[in-house]
Formats: sequence, structure tokens, C-alpha cells
Amino acid sequence: MGLNILQANCQGCYSVMCDIGVCMRENDIRVALLQEPYAREGRVVGVPDDMRVYMTTDDCGAAVLIDDRSMDAVQISVEGHNLEVCVNIDCELGSMCVVSVYCRYGDEIRPYLE
Repeated sequence: MGLNILQANCQGCYSVMCDIGVCMRENDIRVALLQEPYAREGRVVGVPDDMRVYMTTDDCGAAVLIDDRSMDAVQISVEGHNLEVCVNIDCELGSMCVVSVYCRYGDEIRPYLE
């Protein structure tokens, strides 16, 4: 048994978000790490409503989707950073921390890694 994880830059596109939801369900992908997801009024839209969504607070630069109710998940606050989202996941394989980071084009990479 394994854990399939998807990573994608959605480029703020609604149709991409719809496709990601379908892709996750058709391919048994339980976790997605997204950059630039399509968001409206402070929430990611386009994915099935029963998926859990953890996202950055400001401009929704990044998000983590979880499509498995048996996983326990808690978003971890990262002080001083608003372009990444960290989620601690407990599942049948153990405990892990997944991170989705949106790095703005042209920015220095070091601040994102600290």
C-alpha cells in the first residue's frame, strides 16, 4: 500500500481545478500539493465539496487538498510566511508533514527555504 501525491501549478485556472478533482478520484490520489489554485472569496473552488482544503491566508498562493476522510490532518502555522501551507497528516502509513509552497517568479529562493 502506498500514498499517491499530486503536485501541480494550477495557474489560477478554474478548469484546471475541476480536472484535478477528477484526476485525484480516478487515480486514487489522496493528497494534492497545489500552487496558484483558483480561489474566490477566500476559498479554493472547482474541486469536490467533500475534499478538505488547507490554504494560505492571503492571496491563496498554495493549497493542500486531502481526499481521504480516514486521514487525520492539521494545518501547521508557519510564522512570518504566507505563501506556503504545511499540513501534518496521520494515516495508515504513519505521520508526515506535507508542504506546498508558491515561489513568486523572479524572487530570490532563499527566503522560501528558511
